[in-house]
Amino acid sequence: MSTPNASADSHPVQGSFAFSIGTSSSDVTRILNNDARQGHGLNNLFNIIRFVMFAGILTLLGGVVIVMFGAQKAPSIRTRMSLWGAWTLAIVASIQALFAYGPHASGVKVYNVTDLSLLSDTMTTTFGQATLLRISLLLGFSLLLMTISSRSKRLWRLFAVGASIAIAATLSAVGHPSGESLVALSFTLDVVHFLAVSLWIGALFLITIDRKFWLQSTQSMLWFSRAAGYAVAVIAVTGIAQALLLMDGLHNVFVLEYGQKLLVKVLLVLVLVAIGALSRSTLRRNGPAKLQQSVVVEALIALIVVGISALIVALPPREQASNAPVQFSVKQSGLIADITVTPARVGSAEIHVSIGSLVGSFAQMTSVSARMSLPSKSIPSGPIDLVRTSPNHYTAVVNFPFSGLWQIQYLVKPDPSRTVLFTTDVKVGE
Repeated sequence: MSTPNASADSHPVQGSFAFSIGTSSSDVTRILNNDARQGHGLNNLFNIIRFVMFAGILTLLGGVVIVMFGAQKAPSIRTRMSLWGAWTLAIVASIQALFAYGPHASGVKVYNVTDLSLLSDTMTTTFGQATLLRISLLLGFSLLLMTISSRSKRLWRLFAVGASIAIAATLSAVGHPSGESLVALSFTLDVVHFLAVSLWIGALFLITIDRKFWLQSTQSMLWFSRAAGYAVAVIAVTGIAQALLLMDGLHNVFVLEYGQKLLVKVLLVLVLVAIGALSRSTLRRNGPAKLQQSVVVEALIALIVVGISALIVALPPREQASNAPVQFSVKQSGLIADITVTPARVGSAEIHVSIGSLVGSFAQMTSVSARMSLPSKSIPSGPIDLVRTSPNHYTAVVNFPFSGLWQIQYLVKPDPSRTVLFTTDVKVGE
């Protein structure tokens, strides 16, 4: 049985436990090998929504910055319309994400996006609240676009910068940083990284759309060239720090899908940097008029980078624990306890324990209780609610809030005068 859910960083994930009746086990084997995958159409739809939202927000934030600081005269009608177009993409995609998240996380079909009960559930999540805040901020941002002629005024600039930071923060709040132990550090790195990408790639998109306006001003392009250079340095530092933090080192970078896509993204960014260096040299020698083709090539590559980013944020940055059951057999004082934990990963898990005698006699235990703790995080022992399902067989559903080596203890009373303690360590993955 597969059970869709949402991870700590608000991305839909899927766990499973298996059972079989009779001899048919093909589906069970597939699930235990971790090959079960969500097959509904909302996966691809959500990736497209995320891509459109990223492209829109990057162009909007980066475009406003270059209009605010780099434009030597009033922006053209095409530049203004491009900013409004980016704003429209950003807000429409955010609204679509708000409706699509519930069905996406629940694993239901595309037509359930209009289910208001799922929308109500979404609004109780961090994703729903952050997305609603982003929509509100974008609505407020429209006032800045309406008064863009005041872009040189200090108050306008303060509001523009503050709103840009807040919008970027709503994206980081539902990304990988929110699932990290060092939340504040990871969150800050992610926000700074996104803003730097906006300054570089977002402004590049606007320049490409309205080349006639921007490529006639040497001063504007020199400003962008300098700003992009600083942005690339910030992107490199924050990107490396984030990769080390999220992936817990780079030892799995060639193994995990997250790492493989990240490598492709890095290679494309290096290509962009190389083309940018050539463009900067051309700009200084011959002026911006010779950059017509190079900015288009840069923008197309940057668009691919944004697409890969939209895919990466939905992938786990660390190796995921298997869904297969973890089994133990512990012998103590003439008794044997057969213990199964399914799955041994963060989230909900099912525990089965069967008590038997090593001497072959069958006697029903007087009582069986259990407790669990996580010494590495100083989490003290808490009771496990065991339910007797058959003679000497007990089950429980527990929640592992953190990964690590959990200690589970079982106190078994074979008779009123004797208590036997069984202790097992269960390695719980993410």
